[in-house]
Amino acid sequence: MNSFKNLKFFSLILLTGIILSACDDDSNPFRIDYSDVPPLPDTTAQNVTKVTTESGLIYYVITEGNPESFEVVIRDDIQIYYTGRTQDGDIFESSYGNGSTTPDRFNDIGSYANGRGTNSKGEGFVEGILGMLEGERRVLVIPSNLNTTESSIIVYDIELETIEY
Repeated sequence: MNSFKNLKFFSLILLTGIILSACDDDSNPFRIDYSDVPPLPDTTAQNVTKVTTESGLIYYVITEGNPESFEVVIRDDIQIYYTGRTQDGDIFESSYGNGSTTPDRFNDIGSYANGRGTNSKGEGFVEGILGMLEGERRVLVIPSNLNTTESSIIVYDIELETIEY
């Protein structure tokens, strides 16, 4: 009886090992493909505006938004295209993942600042989006005291598609 339990345990370990070795990066069904993510915009171009806030957030206005639209305020629902990168440039999330061409919706943008729910992005993410106009594109450089990752600095490339009131 005891040897049968050992055989079952050994078989389970062997099967698990075979399955895990077959799951390399290319065949992993849970791996997100970021190959369609646009490159990070050049923040050194002459027409780019750099803003440093009192909290330490730095953002670059890459493309001005529609001056006839409203600005994003704390309780707005918005749709954005975005890509989050580590300080080293590695992508950790993106609305373009797996070839997506639709923006992601953020309901009550202010709720993403303070850790409510599982989708918290940190205060810097929200601060960098507030005041944006439809069509505007920014690059946010968020220091560790304003983000929720373990990285010291994270960078978001954000394009505001729509503000829903």
